[in-house]
Amino acid sequence: MTMPKTAAAVAEFGLVRPSQMTDTQLATLQSCLDYDLPGAMDFVSDAARQGVRVGQFTYLSKSPSDMAGKEEWNVLVGYLARLFASPFRAIAVELMHRHYGVSVAFVNCCIVAVWPGDIDEDELWCLQTRMQRTPDC
Repeated sequence: MTMPKTAAAVAEFGLVRPSQMTDTQLATLQSCLDYDLPGAMDFVSDAARQGVRVGQFTYLSKSPSDMAGKEEWNVLVGYLARLFASPFRAIAVELMHRHYGVSVAFVNCCIVAVWPGDIDEDELWCLQTRMQRTPDC
């Protein structure tokens, strides 16, 4: 699956990087991502809001028991993986930084990590490595 609506909007904006876009352009791209990957940006936003609430490093995860079942969970984690494996992860990262003052990163199939301010790349490396040793949900 591709992200045709998001790709078309990025092209329409002249392939400008999200960090150089206006808030209106980013809002348009968020709507496109919501269309192309329903629920993925909601999950990332929930993680960012949790980061603001706790004020320090945190993460948000979902398991099949948190959702309507394994099938719904599989769709969400597929969308999260697709988002963060694509260049469009920069849209999510920029939106969360502007709206909430946090950095977000994909850690594992169902986990998004949040840091206040800028991401600590060393901590992210260690966290992502540790999470590769855990069983899938």
